[in-house]
Amino acid sequence: MAPYIFGKRNLIHIIDLRETIRGMVLASRFLSQTALRGETVLFVGTKRQAQVAIEKEAKRAGCPYVAERWLGGCLTNYRTVHSRLGRLLELERIEETGEINAYSKKMIASLRREKRKMLRNLDGLRTLDHLPGALVIIDPRHEHIAVQEALKLDIPVVALLDTDSDPDKVTLPVPGNDDAIRSIEIFLRYMADAVMAGREDRLALPPEQRERPAAPRREAPARPSTDRGRGQQARGGGRGRGGGGRGPGRGSRSRDAAARIEGMERNRPPGSKAPPRREGPRKKQDADAGDQPKKADAAPEKAATPAPDAAAPKPDVRPAPEPQAPPAEAKAPAQPDTNTAAPAAEDTKQE
Repeated sequence: MAPYIFGKRNLIHIIDLRETIRGMVLASRFLSQTALRGETVLFVGTKRQAQVAIEKEAKRAGCPYVAERWLGGCLTNYRTVHSRLGRLLELERIEETGEINAYSKKMIASLRREKRKMLRNLDGLRTLDHLPGALVIIDPRHEHIAVQEALKLDIPVVALLDTDSDPDKVTLPVPGNDDAIRSIEIFLRYMADAVMAGREDRLALPPEQRERPAAPRREAPARPSTDRGRGQQARGGGRGRGGGGRGPGRGSRSRDAAARIEGMERNRPPGSKAPPRREGPRKKQDADAGDQPKKADAAPEKAATPAPDAAAPKPDVRPAPEPQAPPAEAKAPAQPDTNTAAPAAEDTKQE
């Protein structure tokens, strides 16, 4: 907001009125061209200081308005909001024709309560039959949801903003005091006059140009799916709100099992047989019914396969211990002991 500030005095920013006049002129020209093309202008202001002025000037210009509460998705979810207008018209019809008297007292009170609530929120949107061509907003900081929806749908925004707002989010900013009732009334009066002037110029056009279709209506883009669980489950499983359960899905489990079996076969030592795989009852029945001749033919092939060589060295077999000596060889060293004992006996005889 620095380009729109004239100076600072006693910690209060003073807005440059030249920028305010320039913004008012550009905004009025833009709204006149929008009305000349046959597009609708939506007035938005839910602050207490702006509610009365918004309703007064919008009705004078014949434009839709929002003065009580901005419904989330009023632009991005326009179809749903527009369908509620049909419910409001139905409630008004049954009350005018007297059909409401056929219900019980409790039901009548409930229907009238619903009607009051819908009148408070949707009364100003009766004439909004398609997305607007422009928005006129009081204090975009307070109406930040409306500004965000307009940016998503590429709808231009004309706003009266103070020094505490961000002008980059607004198409045509008009710097001014958005808290004073008189400044709001002046701004809205000029904007309503510009819309009425554009409509008068459109009526002055020849019938051929007047009946020419206006600019194409902007439709809300398709909302991306936020159900991450279902999308991941369709691709193989995942965890999410709509995934149908916790943990991975069937696809990821089958891939993990296949990778585990492949790793076991790759690390199996040479010469060893793979363990037989388990088959479900349905697969087993199908195999028995359709593959009977194949099993009979495969029997001799299994018998013809040679058995693995028993003499092949195994990595985990230890060498056999050395054989022990026979018992005869163990008694051989005892002979010299008898010979040494003979001289001892002879010495005893001589004595």
